[in-house]
Amino acid sequence: MSFGIDLQQAIKNVQIAKAAHKSFKAAAKVGVSEAEADANCEGPDCDGYDVLRKKVDDCLEAQIDLKQKLNAAEATGDLAATQAVSEEMAALNEQCTEFWEQEALGHGPVRVPRNRPYPDEEAFGFQEVMALVVLATSILFITHGAKFHKFLICAVGMTIGTFGGLFLTEQFGITEFKPKWGVSLALGLALWIAVMFVEQLMFSAVAMGIGGGGMMIIYSFVGHYIPPQPEYYMFVAIGIGCVAGYFLTDMVKKAALTLIYSVLGGVLLGSAVSFTFWKYHLAHGDLWLENITSNDVTLDLTQWPVLVSIGTMVAGALFGIWFQNKSAKKAEKEPLLKKGDDTV
Repeated sequence: MSFGIDLQQAIKNVQIAKAAHKSFKAAAKVGVSEAEADANCEGPDCDGYDVLRKKVDDCLEAQIDLKQKLNAAEATGDLAATQAVSEEMAALNEQCTEFWEQEALGHGPVRVPRNRPYPDEEAFGFQEVMALVVLATSILFITHGAKFHKFLICAVGMTIGTFGGLFLTEQFGITEFKPKWGVSLALGLALWIAVMFVEQLMFSAVAMGIGGGGMMIIYSFVGHYIPPQPEYYMFVAIGIGCVAGYFLTDMVKKAALTLIYSVLGGVLLGSAVSFTFWKYHLAHGDLWLENITSNDVTLDLTQWPVLVSIGTMVAGALFGIWFQNKSAKKAEKEPLLKKGDDTV
């Protein structure tokens, strides 16, 4: 009974607001009030909560109009009108639900945490250790990847295997931190061991990882500007990228190891930067390894932390190419025997 009273009161409030709005428009021929401007605000300069409130009002007003149509249909006994009202109500509810679902996922005007709680700023646990490991690995790849390829090729396998494990656990709904990283690291270790015996497999994995990871980022970017798609679309897109990468294995193998390590190191470096933004509640950490594998994550290029993270990836890769090429040229110029070391 209280629900009915509350609903009737809400309807009355909206009707009063509508009447006041109409009278205000009739009275003010030139200009609009600040309150009305906020209510109709659109664009990046608007207060997100104003947009949310306006959406609530729009949905309520539409429901009130449909209720009036329903009352008219009841009075005339028009079943066709009743059916039409039902269809309009279903469409309205679907539209309103879609809007609020996007808001709940963090894609709306108010940037909520996307159902992923922020890390504790004061705590230092396994997740922070993993971020430091990712950071250290990225620096090693960028500066000495090609030089120590004989040893780091296994680390590349571990990285790609862990990344693949994070994606698989996301698809199976494993969201708890320890099981998620445990399974992912185990898969990375398995790929590491495989690389120790068959290096060719590693180049195939690198190619497939580049193809699948590239498609994942492209899908996340496109997903921000298109309506929500079923989760398996992301899986299919990544699969297509992996297959394309597999057929490009020979090309990847012939490519300079410097490029492979620099690009992979740059990605890891940008991911670590994204985690830092996430930990200190400056952003959602969209490019952190654990988050980018989620179908719910999209890359909003209007957000400066996303741009900084991507810029870090590009800058890290370019620096790695320059630094490692410079080191390689310097090593080539050094004589095999220095003066005074000509003993036979």
